[in-house]
Amino acid sequence: RRLRISPDGKTLTHEMENRLPDGRTVTETVVYRRTSTESHPLAGIWKPESRKATDSPTVLYERAGNGLKSVNGVGGTFTVMLDGKPVPETGPTMIPGITIAAKQVDDSTVEFTRTREGAVTQRALWKVSPDGRTMTVTTTNIGATAGPETVTSTWVKKSS
Repeated sequence: RRLRISPDGKTLTHEMENRLPDGRTVTETVVYRRTSTESHPLAGIWKPESRKATDSPTVLYERAGNGLKSVNGVGGTFTVMLDGKPVPETGPTMIPGITIAAKQVDDSTVEFTRTREGAVTQRALWKVSPDGRTMTVTTTNIGATAGPETVTSTWVKKSS
């Protein structure tokens, strides 16, 4: 992991290299823009502006009884019931102490709450389109260093 701040202090480039469970290496670069000023060069609120990766993230979601099982491309996994009770996220790249809980909002929407060591760190609303081809995820990070912004991303379902 490498962090570089531009000479003018307005952009931060975050370069990461992750080894996947299958042995492949994925390189990811995220460029952030500073949205606040602080006395320390790294301190402040940084908004993501662009992301490039050598491999697109893939996540598998499947029914697991009355819940959902999720397996991401870097080996993280969880199986959650839609009852609001937290379960651990596990895998070689997951931070210990992270849990996730889910509640069904309606037929196409699930609300997720992520915690670390008991403190809420993230809330996300996952909504699947009526045709089932796309999922819009609206995420709000919570905490002293999270920043005030909500991020919305759109995921496209891969053909089987």
